[in-house]
Amino acid sequence: MAYSGVMATPEEISACVSADRRIGAISKALFDAGAGEAYLVGGSVRDIALKTQRELPDFDIALRNSSLKIAEKVAKALGGSGFALDEGERAYRVVTKTFEADLVGFRAEDIEGDLRGRDFTLNAMAVSLADGAFTDPLDGYAALFEGTLIPCSGEAMEADPLRILRAFRLGATHSLAISPALSGQIALTKGQLAPDAGRISPERIRDELFKLLGGGEAGAALRSLQRSGVLFTLFPFVSDWEGMDQGDYHSHDLLEHALRAAEEAVRVAGECEGWLLEHFSEELEQNISRRALFIFTAFFHDIGKPETRRVEPGGRVRFITHDTLGAKMISKLLESLRVGKRARLAAKRVVAGHMRLYGLANQERPTERSRLRFLRDLGEESPETALLALCDERATGDNAPALDKLKATAEEILELYRESLFAVERSEPLLRGREIVDILGVGEGVLVGELLSAVADAEERGDISTKEEALAFLRERLDTH
Repeated sequence: MAYSGVMATPEEISACVSADRRIGAISKALFDAGAGEAYLVGGSVRDIALKTQRELPDFDIALRNSSLKIAEKVAKALGGSGFALDEGERAYRVVTKTFEADLVGFRAEDIEGDLRGRDFTLNAMAVSLADGAFTDPLDGYAALFEGTLIPCSGEAMEADPLRILRAFRLGATHSLAISPALSGQIALTKGQLAPDAGRISPERIRDELFKLLGGGEAGAALRSLQRSGVLFTLFPFVSDWEGMDQGDYHSHDLLEHALRAAEEAVRVAGECEGWLLEHFSEELEQNISRRALFIFTAFFHDIGKPETRRVEPGGRVRFITHDTLGAKMISKLLESLRVGKRARLAAKRVVAGHMRLYGLANQERPTERSRLRFLRDLGEESPETALLALCDERATGDNAPALDKLKATAEEILELYRESLFAVERSEPLLRGREIVDILGVGEGVLVGELLSAVADAEERGDISTKEEALAFLRERLDTH
C-alpha cells in the first residue's frame, strides 16, 4: 500500500540535512578529524523522507575512514563522549547531551557499494555531508513511497539473519508490505535464528526483539512473526500452544490467547498517561523499557500452562500452579536472551502474581489490608500486574461481569499505588544506564545492566546512598574485574 502521508522530495531531504545545525557540527568535526567522505544514511534519511519527527534524536553516518580515534576527536569537538560499538565493523558511537551519532566505516569501496550491501532498499539512501547530494542506487525512495520492504540483494537475509526481525519491526511500525522477494528470503533463512543454530548471538536477538516489542505496533508484529513461522523458530516450544484446549472458560487455544493478551497489552500501554506513562517509560536496563517487558510478559504469562495442564474426571481443564511455574520459566527464558537480573525479576514477579487480581475481585468486600498486601508483594510491578489481569481477561472471551469486577479492582489498586503512603516509594535510581556509559566510559550492552543491578543491590543493603557513592562503588568494582 502506498504511503498515505506527504513525503519529502529528494531535494527537500538534501535541504533538510544541509540546514540542520547539529549535522553541520558533526560534519565539521568529521572533516577536522580526517574522516574523509561522510554520508547520512539508513533510518536517518528514511525518517526525514517520511517527516516522522521534527528533530532526529540520532544520526547514522557512513564514513570513508572510521576509527575510535576519529570518534573520540569528533566527540571532543561536540562536547560528548565516544566509544566503540564493534571494532570489527569499524562502528563507533558519539554521545552528546542532545543527540547520538553512530559512525560506521564503508563496507565496500564506495558509498554506492556500501548502500547495495544494506538490508532493505528504503534504508539504502544517503545524503552527502559535504554537498548535500542525494544518492539512491536501489530506488529505495520509490519503495518507501509504495510502502514495500524490498531486500537490497538476493543474499541480504543470509548475510545477517537478524534482519528478518528488523523486517517485521519496520513492517509493523511503518505499515510496510513484505515483498515476495523478501518473503522468499525469510522462508529460506529463518532457521538460522533458532536458538541452537548458533548463527546469531542471544544479545543481538534480545536487542532487536525488545525494539520490536517497544513499538506501538508490537501486536501486529507478533502476528506477522507467527504467520511467517519465525515466532516458532525463535521459541520452538510456542508451537505446542497452537490447538491446545484451555477448557470451557476460554474461547481460544493457548497461542491465540497469548497473541490477544499481547495485543491488549499494547493497547493498554498506548493509552497510559501521566504517572502511569512515566512508569512504563522507565528503562529497566539498556534498551528494555517496562512497556516492552510488559508486552513480552503478556505474551508469555501462561508459559507454565502446558506442563500443568490436567483434565479432571468430569472433563474440566485445570492449570494449578501454572503461575508459579510460569514465573520460573519466564525468568529462565529471559536469562537465555541475556536479559539482566532486574528485568528478569520484574517479569518473574508479574507472572507469579498475574492471578492475584482475580482473587481480590472475587472477594465480596476486598479489605484495605488485602489491597495493601497486593502492593507490598508486587512492589514496583503492581501496576503492570494489575493491568495484565485485565489483558488476560479480555483475551479470554466475552465475560462482561468478570471484566467489570477486574477493571474496578485494578483501578483501586492503581489509585492506591499512586496515592497511598503504604505504596512502594518510586524514588529516582542513584544512577541511570546512560550515566554509566557517559561518566565511566563503559560500552553499551549487558555490562551496563549488570552494573545497574549491582548498584541497586548495594543500595538495598545500605552500602551506598548517593550518586557519588554509587560511582565510587562502580569504579572500584570495574578496577577489580
